Amino acid sequence: MNRLVHHFQSLSKVGGELRPGIVHRLDRDTTGVLLFTHHPHANANLQKIFVQQRAHKYYLCHVHGHPTWDEYTCQSGHGRSDRGRFRIYDHTRVGQMLPNGDTIKHMHTTLRVLARHAD
Repeated sequence: MNRLVHHFQSLSKVGGELRPGIVHRLDRDTTGVLLFTHHPHANANLQKIFVQQRAHKYYLCHVHGHPTWDEYTCQSGHGRSDRGRFRIYDHTRVGQMLPNGDTIKHMHTTLRVLARHAD
């Protein structure tokens, strides 16, 4: 965050007051990618989108090997264990109460092959 503050201070000399804001940590327990904004108004509005679960995340990756399918869909559940760790649960358990008081939430993942390469 200190590095971002320094970066935004150098930009603000060019055009207005900029202040970094952490909007969301995408997939906190896996990648940990952070989403930042330049302006407090944008920060509040984007945070609202994530809180209301209106954001859809798309990932593009290059993999080694050749899957036998062109598209694969997985329905499962997710939630935090009694130790606070992110866990994946069978889709039949969605809605069940966890020891920490949360419920298992629905998770839908679709994998799609966009291109195949000989190598």
